[in-house]
Amino acid sequence: MSSGFTNNDNIITIGAFNIDVPRNRLVLGAKAYPLEPQIMNVLCVLAEKPGKVFLRDDLIDRIWKVEYGGDESLSRAISVLRKTFKKAGDDDLYIETIYKRGYRLKASVSQTVSKVDKKTKDINTENEISIAVLAFEDMSRDHDQQYFSDGISEEIINALVKLPYLRVTGRTSSFSFKGKNISICDIASALNVSHILEGSVRKHGEQLRITVQLIDAAKDKHIWSDTFDGVLDDIFTLQEKIARAVERELNAIFSTTDKTHPDHLTTAMTKNLQAYDFFIHGRGLTQQQDGLDILPRAIEMLEKSVSIDPKFSQAWAYLARANFYSLEHTKAPDWAGNIVAGRRAVGRALALDPDLDIAQSTRGYLALLDLKIGERLVACEKAYQLNPNSPIFRYTFGSALASIGQSERGLALMETATTQEPLSASWINGIGHPKFALGDFDGADADYQHSLDLGYDGAMFMKAILLNHRHGPNMAIEFLQANTKHMGSLSKSMASNSVLLKLYIRACYAKSKLARWLIFPALRYTVMNKKTQPAAGLSFRCYALGYPKLFMKAVRNHPHPYMGAVLAQLWTPAEDAKRIRTHKDFPKFADDIGLVRAWQVYGWPNMIKPVAGTDGSDGQFICT
Repeated sequence: MSSGFTNNDNIITIGAFNIDVPRNRLVLGAKAYPLEPQIMNVLCVLAEKPGKVFLRDDLIDRIWKVEYGGDESLSRAISVLRKTFKKAGDDDLYIETIYKRGYRLKASVSQTVSKVDKKTKDINTENEISIAVLAFEDMSRDHDQQYFSDGISEEIINALVKLPYLRVTGRTSSFSFKGKNISICDIASALNVSHILEGSVRKHGEQLRITVQLIDAAKDKHIWSDTFDGVLDDIFTLQEKIARAVERELNAIFSTTDKTHPDHLTTAMTKNLQAYDFFIHGRGLTQQQDGLDILPRAIEMLEKSVSIDPKFSQAWAYLARANFYSLEHTKAPDWAGNIVAGRRAVGRALALDPDLDIAQSTRGYLALLDLKIGERLVACEKAYQLNPNSPIFRYTFGSALASIGQSERGLALMETATTQEPLSASWINGIGHPKFALGDFDGADADYQHSLDLGYDGAMFMKAILLNHRHGPNMAIEFLQANTKHMGSLSKSMASNSVLLKLYIRACYAKSKLARWLIFPALRYTVMNKKTQPAAGLSFRCYALGYPKLFMKAVRNHPHPYMGAVLAQLWTPAEDAKRIRTHKDFPKFADDIGLVRAWQVYGWPNMIKPVAGTDGSDGQFICT
């Protein structure tokens, strides 16, 4: 791709930065900030004509052409550029989003023949080692063992995460390429990793053959491969051998002998292979979450696993998780039974192993269902301390902090975790919440749009709230009406009824008195009906419609595992958020659900301060 600059050895100056195109770096003074080649290409195109609006479709066609890329890659590129400029300490808005059109570069641009010193030190990349483990291919005779191959791949990810010097891409992002014909170089670029581990699993009866190969992504070169043969009884030994072999190869490349190397990377979770087989099948379905029968099948598999081995703590933890997920991702015929079963399962997992990271993290969901926000923070922090290199526990603790108004601390953890899960649409949406709260509206907008591009429906409503706050209801309404294809499962029924959809949008964003009068009775009935299945959509609708008392009642009557994401909205500058936290009933509400206790331990939000001489108990705090 041509950047439009004739001499690639010259340096482009954009605002305060020198852009070292040949070495793909932003340079400010003595520090350099590396960029991926495709992201540098985006910047170069924008720099061709500062101030010109480049349409999204034109940028995609020019940079990614018909190959892998698209909306999600462009959104990510813009987000990375903004983060890099900001990380360098320059808060000026260099790249502006033009609503429904594209982007333009606002800073001045010049080209110079001066060159940046090649010895300028790259920030945060010196000796960084990063790897993504792709879903292993099922090479079994009947091709009916993909769940088993996925399970092996995930165990390798979990093992490599224990190496503190290694940045390992999480399961969601790595597995998103399964079944797609995409080059290793493009995958590595999308995941921002230096190495890729791919492989295959052949299972025949009790015999097992696992073939793996390590690839230098920049060179698209295989640097090591091996085959590991054994029987199913050897499965945990084989996983340890594979992880150690990868570690040795990386050590040979990067000389990591001075780094910390754990004694064991894998553990034998159970002695019963049938229980293990049911477990990895059920775990995979639990993480898939969405689908008509996905979570019921996950619960069935995990129940079989623990019935065979009642001491299988990991299986109990994922059984709890599958039951809790059912409240949000399925229309559960017996959702109250799911809560009871989840409570029992997480209790059993913790009784067997109090230091099991996934069990502690799942305890955080139970704490939300019990309206104990402080306990949720404790559980999430414990999981993070047990496995600090795992992106899921880092992100979950950060999200828990953001939910109580500790937006800056939470955002730092969430952003770091997302470097390991760059294609997790729901995580990217979640990062937008603390950015919105901190006043980074452009950053939040980019994250919500990126999340939408990756297919997360809920981001549409958050972007509408942000547009409403920044530009007024007309732009929010226009955006929603133009994007009904993104309506989530709770609202798809409205999409076919234009009158109902328009009514909801006008009530929510234009605050039409007539629309609100028509919608309120049905919403209030749903909130007051204790038989209503708990889900994030109910409390979120009460928030977005601007009903403080109904919002607090919805949280009390229908607590759900994803309540933290709803609470994170309360700390934004949006008028509806302020209306809730300054409501006369909010102090008691905050005390009842454990927010005050959480603030006393983890810190008070900027807009809430305890009365001088008190610890904030009994409503003795001031909200703004």
